[in-house]
Amino acid sequence: MVRILSAARDIGVRFGQGATVLDLGTQEGVHGIEFAKKGAMVTTIEGRRANWRKVEFASKAIGLENIKNILDDITGLDFENMEEFDFVICSGILYHLPIETQSALLDYLATKSRIGFVVDSHFSFQNNSSFEFDGLTYYGRAESEFNEGAERFEVESAVYKSLDTRPSFQISRASFVNFMSDRGVRSVYELFTPIRSPSKERALINRCCFVCVSGVKRET
Repeated sequence: MVRILSAARDIGVRFGQGATVLDLGTQEGVHGIEFAKKGAMVTTIEGRRANWRKVEFASKAIGLENIKNILDDITGLDFENMEEFDFVICSGILYHLPIETQSALLDYLATKSRIGFVVDSHFSFQNNSSFEFDGLTYYGRAESEFNEGAERFEVESAVYKSLDTRPSFQISRASFVNFMSDRGVRSVYELFTPIRSPSKERALINRCCFVCVSGVKRET
């Protein structure tokens, strides 16, 4: 949370000057609430009702009036017609989404984040699937997070997995960076603070955080 706050400041987000922030897949609201405490006008979106209730409770307990918490499934959002924000947080959610959501969400980040955005995610080392956008192809790996025939209660109780049994898609690092470049994002940086320790655990090896500067509107 601290490093994402710092990254937002570094690329020109001014929390106390009416900056608008969107936190996609906020889970329990750690990022969104902290940005609101710093003075930003925050909107969070969370798909699990239990998590959303926690965000609502914490926001009211702290007394934040500059945060709006929305209960909604990201895979059903109309990204093409969503409002713009100065800064968007996409932390721990991209790799849980199905392939059919990827292009719309990535395009939204690239074209509707006025100052920039952060994507903290797992990225694929192997490619077994792809999607096309604007005549170009981007690669990654599709894999179900649930066993075949998983019951509804299993899906609903798995708070750290996707919202349904559709295969989730992990885009490759190269395809992610190329997509952003193709959509006009000015700069893409990898955030190494703190750097992750070497580990045999795959979840740590392929997890990274990209800070992207859109170049649409950068405050000074």
